[in-house]
Amino acid sequence: MALKLILVSIKGTIVNPHNVVELQVAKDLARLAADLHPHGVRLALWSNQAWTCNNVPLHQYIQSMAGVTIYAHGVQWDGSPARKRKDSAASILASHGVQRHETILLGGGDEDMICGVNNRLLHIRSDWYGQRTDHGFQVKSVEELRRFCGIFGLRQYNLFWQTNGANWSVSTAGPFSTMIAAYALFGYDARDAA
Repeated sequence: MALKLILVSIKGTIVNPHNVVELQVAKDLARLAADLHPHGVRLALWSNQAWTCNNVPLHQYIQSMAGVTIYAHGVQWDGSPARKRKDSAASILASHGVQRHETILLGGGDEDMICGVNNRLLHIRSDWYGQRTDHGFQVKSVEELRRFCGIFGLRQYNLFWQTNGANWSVSTAGPFSTMIAAYALFGYDARDAA
């Protein structure tokens, strides 16, 4: 996966269940955006309503801490279609020049799950306010999101390999090696199967 865009649902991610901006989450996301920017990854807020913090548009508030551009998309920001509509992210992805497989959706509730499904986006579930849905890959903090992006989103090479024969198929989600003792057991098995 070559991660290029993180679409952040605001409600339930930056804004807590009491509709208050969590300043620490905003700071952590700003730091993440600044860290990912040199790798070509953009962070964009995506909501059907325009949010503010201290009378400043929320994306500008986070941008002031990040030192990099934070984008804002949604019905009240740039006229994007409602998030839950099928393919409502298509124009956003086109404006950033990215494909669906280069984008993740960060959000925690059922509306975010529906949005992810209807737009065929990988849903990363922000559970720092508690689990509100069973769908999506769970992260309990922005730090866990950072690790996910580093391990899976910024990899230069795939973490898996696969080989197929006439009557067999072998695949793994681990490194292949017969020379490194820690990987040799399944490395030898894979080599022998091939």
